[in-house]
Amino acid sequence: MRRTALITGGAKGIGRAISKRLAKDGLNVVICDLQNQDSVALNTVQEINEFGGNAIFYPLDIQVKSQIENVIDKAYNKFGTFDVMVNNAGICIVNSFAGITEDELEKQWSVNVKGVLFGMQAAASKFKGIQNRTGRIINAASISGQLGMPNQGAYCSTKFAVKALTQTAAQELAPDGITVNSYCPGTVETEMQRDILEREVELGIATKEESRKIHYESSAIKETIMPEDVADLVSFLASDKSKFITGQSIIIDGGVIYQ
Repeated sequence: MRRTALITGGAKGIGRAISKRLAKDGLNVVICDLQNQDSVALNTVQEINEFGGNAIFYPLDIQVKSQIENVIDKAYNKFGTFDVMVNNAGICIVNSFAGITEDELEKQWSVNVKGVLFGMQAAASKFKGIQNRTGRIINAASISGQLGMPNQGAYCSTKFAVKALTQTAAQELAPDGITVNSYCPGTVETEMQRDILEREVELGIATKEESRKIHYESSAIKETIMPEDVADLVSFLASDKSKFITGQSIIIDGGVIYQ
C-alpha cells in the first residue's frame, strides 16, 4: 500500500517541489494551502497526476488546529494510510529590529510556530491512532533558526522556536516510532525570497545589487539553491533511510553556516 504524505504550503515554491518529489517517490500526496492558492495548488495536483503520481488538494489555514486535524482525517479516509507530515508553510516579514511591529510579530509567530506546532500535534495524534503505524514529521526551519540575521529578527525568532519544538517532539515521540526533523534552507530561488529582496530595497536596507550579493553570493558553493534541492533532503527524511535520524535541524545552504 502506498504511503501518504501531507504537505502544508504545498502549492508553490519549496512546498510544490516537495509535493512533486514525494509523488515521484511513490507516495500519495495531499497538498494543503490557503484557499486563495487553490488554482495554483490544482495546477500542481494536475501536473503530479499527469506524470503518474497521486495527488489531491485541500484548502487549509494552519493557524486553526481543528482544520489541520480535519484534513489529516480526510487524507487517511481517502487513501487508507497516513505516514508523513511536512509542515512547510511559513511567512517572512522583513523589518529592522527597532521597526518590528506587534502585528508583524504576532502574524509570523501564528503561522510559523503555532501552525507548525498544531501540525506536529495533529500528525502525532493520528500516527498514534493508527495501529502499528510509525510516522515522519518534517518541519520547515531555516538557517535563520541557526543564526540571527539582520532585518529578520521576528522571523528568526520563529525559526529558532521550530528548532526547539523539533528537538522536544523528537524526544517525546521516539517511543512511538515517530521521528521529527527539520530542514534549514539558506537562500532558495522562490517567490518568497524575491519578495524579501524587494522589501529590503523598499526599506533602504540595501540596493537590489547589494541584496542579491548578500543572499545569493555569500555561500561557499557559488550556485543558486533551487526548491528541488530542498525537496531532495525532505525525500530522504521521509524515507526509511533516515530511520535513525531524529531531532535534527539539517542545514542546506551551500556553505554559509558551519556546525
